[in-house]
Amino acid sequence: MTQTSNTMIAPILGVGSTLILGSTMWALQPEKAIFWVIAMSFLPVAWLISELRARGQAGTLGTLRYAITGASMMIALPLLAGLAKQTGALEFLSEDMQSRMDGLALGLFLLIYGNFMPKRAVPLDETEVSPGTQQSLNLHTGLILMVMGLATILITGFAPADYYNPITLVALGIGSFAIIRRAVVAKKQG
Repeated sequence: MTQTSNTMIAPILGVGSTLILGSTMWALQPEKAIFWVIAMSFLPVAWLISELRARGQAGTLGTLRYAITGASMMIALPLLAGLAKQTGALEFLSEDMQSRMDGLALGLFLLIYGNFMPKRAVPLDETEVSPGTQQSLNLHTGLILMVMGLATILITGFAPADYYNPITLVALGIGSFAIIRRAVVAKKQG
C-alpha cells in the first residue's frame, strides 16, 4: 500500500472555504453572528489541536488532514446552499425546493465522499486491525455512505415536505449505526 501524502493544500482550501463562506453569511445575517462564528472557527481550532496532538505519530497527520478536508466539505456545502438562498441565486426554484437544498447538498457530499473513501490508501502503521480487515471496513463504509447519500437525495427530493427531514434523519441514523457496528466488529476481529 502506498504512503498517504501529507499535503496541506486540500485541508487549507477546505478550511479556507468555510472561513470565507461563514464570513460572508455573517455579513449578510449579522443577527446570527454566533452561529457563523462557530461555523467558521470550529474546524481551524479542531485542526490546530489535532495537529499538535498528532505530531510525532507516524502516518497520523495524513489521515487527520483527510478527515479535516471531509469535515470542511460537510460544513461548506450547507453554508454554500445558505448563501445561495440568502442572495437569491435560487429564486428560480420553488420555495419547497429551496428548503430542500441543504438535504440535497448533504446527499451529494455523502455520495461523493463514499465513492472516494475506499480508494484512499491507508498506511499500515495507522490501522489497529489487519490490512485485509481495514480494506474490508473501508469498502463497507464507502458503500454505506454512498447508499446514505443516494437515500438522502431521493428522500429530500421526493418525500412530502412535512416528512423528508425526519425520514432523512432515520436513514442517516441507520447508516451510521451500520458503519459503527461494522467498525466495532472489525476491531474485535483484529
